[in-house]
Amino acid sequence: MTLNVFRMIELSGHALSAQRTRMEVASSNLANAHTTRTPEGGPYRRQDVVLVSDGIRDNFGSLLDDAMDRGARSVRVSEIRPDPAPPKMV
Repeated sequence: MTLNVFRMIELSGHALSAQRTRMEVASSNLANAHTTRTPEGGPYRRQDVVLVSDGIRDNFGSLLDDAMDRGARSVRVSEIRPDPAPPKMV
């Protein structure tokens, strides 16, 4: 597997973008931890970020490396979903 400098920068950018999203959601969770009434009417529901591994497919060699489970993998945010746990009653 060979990666050029630009591909490594792109991989780093994807990872930083995913981590930025996680930090934004975490700060929103902290800021709204004691919110009892949202515009929807109920208490604030903590949000979870779901990250997934993403293969890099820019040429045949990358496809072959991915098929052999040797390829470089990127990461992306799949979804941001509410925590399924019931709200904590105080």
